[in-house]
Amino acid sequence: MALVYGDRVKETTTTTGTGTITLAGAETGFQSFGSVMSNGDTCYYTITDGTDWEVGLGTYTTSGTTLARTTVQDSSNSGSAVNWGAGSKDVFITIPAQHISAMGTFIHCIDATGNQSITGTEATINIDTVQDETTGQTDFSLASDQITVNFDGAVQISYSLGYDITDTAGGTRGSTKGVIDKNSTALTGSATSSYHRETSGQASSGTTVVDTCADGDTYELRGERQTGTVNIDTVVNRSHITLVRLA
Repeated sequence: MALVYGDRVKETTTTTGTGTITLAGAETGFQSFGSVMSNGDTCYYTITDGTDWEVGLGTYTTSGTTLARTTVQDSSNSGSAVNWGAGSKDVFITIPAQHISAMGTFIHCIDATGNQSITGTEATINIDTVQDETTGQTDFSLASDQITVNFDGAVQISYSLGYDITDTAGGTRGSTKGVIDKNSTALTGSATSSYHRETSGQASSGTTVVDTCADGDTYELRGERQTGTVNIDTVVNRSHITLVRLA
């Protein structure tokens, strides 16, 4: 699942009511939503019949080629979902005006220096000590190992799980996943796979998730051992996490 932007993505729909819309195909000279989006991806959309209009965050489903109106952000119906009547409507990917004003409001953090030792199976590799790479941020703040959000709204979280290891004790390759904890609880959809190497090297993979946050919510990144026998002498973390305010 990812937040997707696309150029010249526009389809029609004849769906009525306030619920999920069924996409009816790309208009001439435009792309379909399915050409840039995968199942479960989200995008910012506009729906209009030439008179009424609605802007929001939608969730795309490949089965039936539908777009759920997940969060309505503004509309001709006083900001609520428009109850569409019969007839054809245009649906296209957009960038809401409120997000343009928020662009550049982000924090990019990387792991701080330092090694740590781990042994055994199903161990947890803490990689959530981060340092701020930006200045003057008001929407995010940092504690020793957590990022605190100072607003209500949507946030995009991108992260890469990576670390150098030195293994002199004969540990075997095993799987590891990166997890974003929100308020000390694993955030759904945040896991991405990575691995340990048998010898010195770096393992890295990443993903992006979109979440709705409240003022005071905290986020942190950690790596969690899953399988394999591991006897690793030192771990130097090379992970990073980026938060961008979307609304």
